[in-house]
Amino acid sequence: MTRPIVTVTLNPAIDQTMLVEQLVVGEANRVTESQSGPGGKGINVSRVLQELGTASTATGFAPGPAGRRIELELSATGISVDFVRTTGETRTNLTIVDSKYHVATTIHNAGPDTDASSIEALREKLAALSAPDGWLVIGGSLPPGLEPDVYATLVRDAHGAQMRTAVDTEGEPLRAALSANPNLVRVSPPVLEWLAEDDLETEEEQLAAMVRLHESGVGMVLLTPREGTGLVVNAEGAWRTTPPTVPTATVISEVGWTDATVAGTIEVLLRGGDLEAALRRGIAAGRATIVTPGTMLCEAATVTAFEEQVRLERIDIPTAG
Repeated sequence: MTRPIVTVTLNPAIDQTMLVEQLVVGEANRVTESQSGPGGKGINVSRVLQELGTASTATGFAPGPAGRRIELELSATGISVDFVRTTGETRTNLTIVDSKYHVATTIHNAGPDTDASSIEALREKLAALSAPDGWLVIGGSLPPGLEPDVYATLVRDAHGAQMRTAVDTEGEPLRAALSANPNLVRVSPPVLEWLAEDDLETEEEQLAAMVRLHESGVGMVLLTPREGTGLVVNAEGAWRTTPPTVPTATVISEVGWTDATVAGTIEVLLRGGDLEAALRRGIAAGRATIVTPGTMLCEAATVTAFEEQVRLERIDIPTAG
């Protein structure tokens, strides 16, 4: 039996990216370039995996006509789709990129109200898609109407089917998901501080917070700041990660870079690669995404080129007291 990767997006979006020469608040701004396409964390992971040559199935909710568009566009690229069609309309998220200062401004819609009964239909799909040693990747926000424990339920279901799990979300859905002991959790520095309920001003403080998460049952904690070095903690120890240097002038879009990081990491782990190879792939994919225009995410050739530039360093885990 093949080991699948299944991605779950409960609050998908049509992601639209607009480039302007310089964003001026309160003034008319002329768009120089515009792109739109399927978005949402799980969907982005499937798109990156497809670019890297690894198959996955994208599932979750697909509300309204825009949900049909997402299904058709993903299918056209060769991605297998198996969404639950729900009521309402898929949201549209907007990213405005200031070409002069290389700054991105994002505007996220909440998404349509979703009946909790749709979760049972999704759980049935996931049960049919699951296979031992595969990966279930859950990401993004919850649409209005769902309880925060939804992701925890899906993680437990996956573990019951001997699937490994990766979670990339925030807020109460993340806190609930942690109780189900996912195999991988990606967090940003602000999210880690929120979980720790404390300011984490030093690397040692960040590491200590990550160790607590790992000791609570999370297999691997992956900290990915937008700038500077990241950190990784798992049962084998801790690493400091330094991504390739990307000059500010080459930053085109930040849409989906964290999703590319997760995709690259689990792609190598699925194939039985070691952790350091997985981290190199994931970090390279994330950096390759920010130098790719609009909603296109990363290109495989750039990921391969960046892998050689990723630096990994084993570091000591701070001792308590």
